[in-house]
Amino acid sequence: MPSAASPLIIYRDDGLWATANRDRFEGLRVLQWRPSIVPMDPGVDRIDLLEGLPFADGSTPWIHAFHVLEHLDLHEARAFLVECRRVLRPGGRLRVSTPEFAGHLRRYLECLERARRRPDDPQALTDVEYLRLLVLDQRVRRRSGGRMLAFLRTREVDRELATRALGLTGPFLLDLVRGRDASSASANAASGDAVAARPPRRSLPSRVIGAIRRRLPWPRSRPWWALDCRETRELEITNWDDVSLVRELNGAGFESCVAMSDAESGIERWPDLDRCPRSGSSLERSSIAEGVRP
Repeated sequence: MPSAASPLIIYRDDGLWATANRDRFEGLRVLQWRPSIVPMDPGVDRIDLLEGLPFADGSTPWIHAFHVLEHLDLHEARAFLVECRRVLRPGGRLRVSTPEFAGHLRRYLECLERARRRPDDPQALTDVEYLRLLVLDQRVRRRSGGRMLAFLRTREVDRELATRALGLTGPFLLDLVRGRDASSASANAASGDAVAARPPRRSLPSRVIGAIRRRLPWPRSRPWWALDCRETRELEITNWDDVSLVRELNGAGFESCVAMSDAESGIERWPDLDRCPRSGSSLERSSIAEGVRP
C-alpha cells in the first residue's frame, strides 16, 4: 500500500476550486472522487472513496475533504471519516467542508418574503425559484444537471445573489452554463473579475442534427448531462452543518473537534484553500469543521 506522505485534498466535482488551488501548497496531492464513467479534471488522481483510501496507516499530515460528505449516506460518511483517521499521522488534522445548507434556507426565506411583498416583480420570483432549486434540486434530480441546468439556461439569475449563495462558484456556473469557455470562466472567477454572461448560440440545423444523433443507436460516449445521477454520485443525499460535522468527527474518534470559518484552521501553514487567491472571496459557501487524530 503506497504512503500518502503529502497532505491530501479530496473533492468530488468542483472545477473552479481545483483550478484555483491545485498548485497553492508545495507537495499537495489532489484526489478527485469520480466514477470511471465521468471525465476527470486534468492534473488530479481518481479515487473511489467507497473502497477506502489507498494509503498506509499514519502516512499523511492532514486531509481536507472538500464537499464530499453530502454525496455519501450516513453509513458511508462515517466509514470515510474513520478511514481518514486511519491514514492520518498522530496529531494530524482532518478538515471537512460541506455546502452551507442552513445558509441556503435562510436566503430562500428572505427572498420568499421579498417576493410576497412584490408579487409583480419578475426578478423577485426568479430569485425565489433559483434558491428553491439550490436547496432541493440536487437532492431529487434524476439526470445530471437536473432542473437547475434548464433554469440557468433560460432565466436571468442575479449574479450578486448567486455570489451570496455560492461564493465565486455561483457566477462561475452562470458563465459556464451560458456557453462561456470553461477555462475562461474559471480564470475570471478565480481572479474575482465579473464577466457578463452570454447565452450560447446554436443554429436550428445544428440543434436538429444533435437531436437526431442523440436518438441513433450507435455506441457513443454520453455527455455529462445525460448521465444518471446514480452513476455520477451527483446527488446530495445528506445535509450537514457545523454542529453535525463536529458531532460526527467526535464519533469517528477525533479530538479537539471544532467548527471553523474558511479563513481559520489548525493546520500549519494553512493555504486558505477555501478562498480565492486574488480576490480573497470565498470560492464556495461552506460549513467547516476540523478534528485531530489522537
